[in-house]
Amino acid sequence: NPNLTFTIFAHKTFVGFVNDELSRSPNVSPDVLAQRVRVIGVAQNEPKPSLEALKEIFFDLTTYVPEAYKIILANGVVTCTTTRKQYDFKDVPKPTLFICDMFSPLVGQKVKEISPEIKLIHSFPPTVGSFIRHYGPPELGALGNWEAETKAAMENGAAAGGKSFEEVADSLHTEHPGELQPNPEGVQLYDYEMHPQDVPQPPIVPILMASTRQAVEWADGAIMPSIDAFEPKSTEALQRWYTDELHKRFFLVGPQLSVSPTSPAPPPPLPAEHPFTKIFTFLNSQRPKSVVLISFGTVFYPFTHPNQVEVLLKTLLDTKTPFIFSRASMGYAAAPLSKELEAAIAASPETALITDFVPQQEVLAHPSLGAMLTHGGAGSTFEIIMYGVVGIFWPFAADQPVHAAYLTENLDAAFELVQVRTGPGARPPRRGGEVVGTDEAMATEIRQVVADLKGEVGQRKRKNIEA
Repeated sequence: NPNLTFTIFAHKTFVGFVNDELSRSPNVSPDVLAQRVRVIGVAQNEPKPSLEALKEIFFDLTTYVPEAYKIILANGVVTCTTTRKQYDFKDVPKPTLFICDMFSPLVGQKVKEISPEIKLIHSFPPTVGSFIRHYGPPELGALGNWEAETKAAMENGAAAGGKSFEEVADSLHTEHPGELQPNPEGVQLYDYEMHPQDVPQPPIVPILMASTRQAVEWADGAIMPSIDAFEPKSTEALQRWYTDELHKRFFLVGPQLSVSPTSPAPPPPLPAEHPFTKIFTFLNSQRPKSVVLISFGTVFYPFTHPNQVEVLLKTLLDTKTPFIFSRASMGYAAAPLSKELEAAIAASPETALITDFVPQQEVLAHPSLGAMLTHGGAGSTFEIIMYGVVGIFWPFAADQPVHAAYLTENLDAAFELVQVRTGPGARPPRRGGEVVGTDEAMATEIRQVVADLKGEVGQRKRKNIEA
């Protein structure tokens, strides 16, 4: 639709990231983007990205986006607080659709209050199965009644023990009697395996509860980056509950890729000083399917057990397994690599590379990339599937343990490290075996995965992930 225009509100901290993603959009010229897409930063403060900053960012968006939205409705001028560029909405039609991220749900509520007629779509970046678990009713094994159950616990005396609402909510969310966790796709996990790490969770209980209200009450529908072929039973369950019962629509748009999985173009020439130049130089020097990319995403990182990452990287060095280690996670600053390990990696430039950020899709599409060690967030999970890269899962919470089990056990297309478990999930896994958790046990498991990647097991899993 040539008349369709977009206004994207982002916290001023993330405007640069948004523009970078847009610049990598395939088949869309910069001129078209400039004419039809406006990226507007809001808020005045720019907190350093961290787990603690998430709540501040959440409330900033709740305050400033509705204010900017009112200016748009009045055909006024909105100033981006990041670039100071002014956007004139004098001749821009009033919005008819508002897509609101799951982590800024009160923004959607306020916009709906301002414009009851506008269509509100809840944007949910994980999978359909995760959507059901977070928002669905108890009969689907879901947490949709989490807020009501917390309030009931508070009324029944939990507050008398000095616990805050968030503490009570967290305890209800992490109770682990050792029961199988229901899942539409038949993923076999005990409830305690949903929290396999004792890393503190981000302070976002109010955000998650408001997110539930947006998804099932205020929104007219939801959008997710999944496809029904990946999780057909979950899609059927979502249809019965969300559409047939709640009369809301959902849209599965599939993973959004800037690099073609079937015919990836080589990266454009970059200046020698560009931070990505050393990444592609390293990849170009390696054998096909030999390099392991290590990335824990934006938020998660095993910072309470820094020895685990040290064991991982030392074992890869010992086995001469080429790897790229990204330290982009917010949690990395709490537990950086030791000076000794950094020196060992620097002394092995033919085998190892540390970087602050990776262009993940371009790296996954490179012919020398053979596996990705990931926390198992939805974005990385979909990307390893689309690019046919074997995953090595190290999940922490949320939807990650289900992704890990689904690809490892149900599809036989990935590996999962279990000796790294430190939280409640360190109890006996549903799949069998035991979690020893020592450095020696972790190193042994990693060596076995490395060996399997090079043998028949790796070939079978690569064939399955490419299917």
